[in-house]
Amino acid sequence: MHVENKRLIMLFGILFSVVFCLMYYVLFSFTLGKANDDKRTLYMNQVGLYEKAQSVQDMQEKLEKEGLKSYTMKQDKLTAVVCGVSSDEKESQQVQQKLKALKYSYIPKDVTVENSDVVKLIDEQAYDKALERIGK
Repeated sequence: MHVENKRLIMLFGILFSVVFCLMYYVLFSFTLGKANDDKRTLYMNQVGLYEKAQSVQDMQEKLEKEGLKSYTMKQDKLTAVVCGVSSDEKESQQVQQKLKALKYSYIPKDVTVENSDVVKLIDEQAYDKALERIGK
């Protein structure tokens, strides 16, 4: 009987240890995973910074003729024209290669956002709306 009690105590000890470890794993996985879900990094290539609306439109038309989707982002009283906007850095780098081949000057940029509304827009690939919110 004495040996059987020791085995029972050891079995319960192991069982409680496993249950306790699983609870901690689930708790920390959920908590830490949630923290990373609340922010996104948006990669882009700035090809111009303009004061006049006509200059912005001209640059966007040039990029469109080259098959590049462009967006605008307010920076104080100026408007930045960006392209290669993506939450995937490699996609943005592919556009950089095309810009180099077309002999366009550009500045690679990235913006990390934590605003849940902007994160949702980025996840939906509504980059024009996300950039509008970031530029405010």
